[in-house]
Amino acid sequence: MEIHFIKRSDDVTAAMKEYIEDKLTKVEKLPINIIDARIIMDIHKYRHFVEVTLVGKHLTINAKDEDNDMYAAVDKVIDKLDHQLKKFKEIKQGHKFRDGGIKEKEAVQEAEEE
Repeated sequence: MEIHFIKRSDDVTAAMKEYIEDKLTKVEKLPINIIDARIIMDIHKYRHFVEVTLVGKHLTINAKDEDNDMYAAVDKVIDKLDHQLKKFKEIKQGHKFRDGGIKEKEAVQEAEEE
């Protein structure tokens, strides 16, 4: 997964970037092919904004949140992304792979076995 950071404030530190990269590894473990991640981090006075967009094959998921603490905002965004991806996975399995056919079904089964 390729990660792109956009920081709109100079107050965003390298430690914050590393923290969100570590949290994104949690999202990578799901058997959904995510190609690109775009992360926008911004600080306005006491409000910290985080927006994450995940792009995959036939999939785009957005999540954004704000909090008084950047780390809390990142945790909330990762929880939202995790919930959305799990929901997508359940919907995809419920539709019995009408769109992807046998190859996609085999790929998901192999990912679940690992």
